[in-house]
Amino acid sequence: MDKTLTFTTVTTGKLANKPITDMQCAVALSGDYTGLSFKFEGSVDGTNFFPIAAINRSTGIIAPGGTAISPSNATNNIWTVPCDGFTDIQIDVTAISTNTATFKLNTYSVVGSPFEYVNNSGATGSTATETLTNKTLTAPVINGASSASGNFDLSGSSGTFITSTGLNTLSGKVAQKVIATPVAAAGSSASDAAALGSANILTISSDSAAKGVKLVAGVAGDIVTIIATTATAAILYPATGGTINGGSANAGYLIPASKGTLCVCTATNTWTTYDLPAKSTAA
Repeated sequence: MDKTLTFTTVTTGKLANKPITDMQCAVALSGDYTGLSFKFEGSVDGTNFFPIAAINRSTGIIAPGGTAISPSNATNNIWTVPCDGFTDIQIDVTAISTNTATFKLNTYSVVGSPFEYVNNSGATGSTATETLTNKTLTAPVINGASSASGNFDLSGSSGTFITSTGLNTLSGKVAQKVIATPVAAAGSSASDAAALGSANILTISSDSAAKGVKLVAGVAGDIVTIIATTATAAILYPATGGTINGGSANAGYLIPASKGTLCVCTATNTWTTYDLPAKSTAA
């Protein structure tokens, strides 16, 4: 069923398209309006209306039920509104500053509904099992994840992985990133020391105790183990502006020969380091 609703300057109110006999309603907005704000509502008895979600077909963005939609002035937009089960669909125009806004409604039948997983808070999800392959989740919140199988790949992500308790809780074996190829110590100061890669376990080599390696910028919670593979010590520097063991900015500390250093970052670019013992001897 087609129906056109026109709102003019400072005219607000609720106009309904009825009766609704189809499952979907396409709503097109046009006009030279400014300051427009409205919501979509549905009813099963023609008297009591409740907020419903809609999807902007121009942008793909879901408008949560009950949340005011305020399009840019004088822009054409189109929404899909779920009608299945409703007797009436209503547009609640709460504001219009100038000129005219015209809504054209057209209901139609479909097989299934693109809104079967949408709720009025704007969240999307499904109670059924879903398989996501090569999908990108933006700022996801995963609830009730008690188990998982296969690979959970966060290699393209940054930030931290936390639970509701604030703990990085993982069970089973956790494989840390390792850079096994030794980084050769170089230079004679923080400015020209060899840069270490971003990993939890790194190896270095040295042919002079005056040469050094430099950590990447650290964040609180970073733990890095540096293993010295040669019988010559080296100097460890923080990233530019950082500190080690409460020393001055950019000051270096010794990595013992044939041993190594455990580095714990307690605040941004602030490290505490501990000498590792020598390798275990053969039995």
